[in-house]
Amino acid sequence: RINFDGIESSLTRTERQLSMPLRQKDADMYLFVTLLQDAINLRQSRQLNALEAADRFDRVSTTLPVSTKNYWSRRALMFRIFENIHYGNLSRARALADLLYDKQAEQLDALVAARIYAATSAYDEAQKVSERAISGSEQKSAENYLNYLKHSVLLQNLHFLRRDYDKARGSAEQTTEYLKTI
Repeated sequence: RINFDGIESSLTRTERQLSMPLRQKDADMYLFVTLLQDAINLRQSRQLNALEAADRFDRVSTTLPVSTKNYWSRRALMFRIFENIHYGNLSRARALADLLYDKQAEQLDALVAARIYAATSAYDEAQKVSERAISGSEQKSAENYLNYLKHSVLLQNLHFLRRDYDKARGSAEQTTEYLKTI
């Protein structure tokens, strides 16, 4: 038996919420959507050279609060990191990445963090994150072997960038031995 009175009141509440503007429903989602719209407009602007575009994105980006309190604020922070990398604002991207990693290290994918650090030329941090992740027992389980391989490749590339070929070879040998055990 269906309670039609309950359905009606539920629909009324839902309709009221749907008719509210996004800004009132979720302010952090609204800020993220606004950031996306501004970034799209900036990328579509043909009159700007690369330096002007980087400066304009920085002005748009710095007006937003830096927070990791919920999903949308973390998404906005990640977007800001990648857009700053896109525009060549590596120091800004690195500062935001440090903040995100300091506050959300346990929830952040280690491979993403290591790749962000590598993209911002923070090779020491990228190596530390990858080595910490690769040494964990959960990475060496059969279902996570792909993550192990990705971290190993990143470590080998970092060693090559630094011209430390012996460490790169050692990392490749460890990965080969690991793959033989699976």
